Amino acid sequence: MLIGVLNPAPNRIEKNMSPQLLHFSKNSPSNLAWKANDIYRSLSIFPEASTARAALDKFPRPDLILNNLVNAETLSTPNILEFACDFADSLGLPVLNHPRHAAATTRQRNAERLSGIPNLLVPRIVRFFNDAAKRNDLVRALGHTTGFPVIIRNPFMQMGKEAAKLDTPGQLKEYLDQAPAQELYAIEFIDNPVADGLYRKIRAAVIGKEIIISHAVFARKWSVHREHDPSELE
Repeated sequence: MLIGVLNPAPNRIEKNMSPQLLHFSKNSPSNLAWKANDIYRSLSIFPEASTARAALDKFPRPDLILNNLVNAETLSTPNILEFACDFADSLGLPVLNHPRHAAATTRQRNAERLSGIPNLLVPRIVRFFNDAAKRNDLVRALGHTTGFPVIIRNPFMQMGKEAAKLDTPGQLKEYLDQAPAQELYAIEFIDNPVADGLYRKIRAAVIGKEIIISHAVFARKWSVHREHDPSELE
């Protein structure tokens, strides 16, 4: 079986890298395609490349497409989502993890889906535009909706970049005064250490009724990420 993998094109290449790192180094679908290459053959496709469609005509036709354009925040941008969906649909093949479905998995939409499930605590989350003219109203509104402490983060950043925990309305206003005029997430902070001074992040996939844990990471800070400073746990 030949699987076509829709991969995001790298913005820039700053170092020598193997074809694996160039094509199959981002996100779970890409890693899955690479790690299962003893069972399946994968054909990396960069939809953003102007020559992608012409190049595909020179290769064997894939049996199905695995979409690795999976950043829901980026896909939520109308022009990008339309482009990704049009490209995927134009191939006339079954598409796993279609861009249209991937775009529905933003933090806000996931929180809305999960809220109301018995015995599941879902942090309240608000997406807002950091408008300087409405700064005081924003601080007041977020105090009512998410409360304090509150986590403010850039929707497009990963690994905690540009994320901050703010404990008071004054800290929030000071942070927003220095932040650019853009959309931001406000997320209710729920302190949930697994032990005194120790936090844990678990990532898992759910297939049917089976829960498959892909990794568990521990850190001394509340902001736990897969890649962290090893000295945190020394």
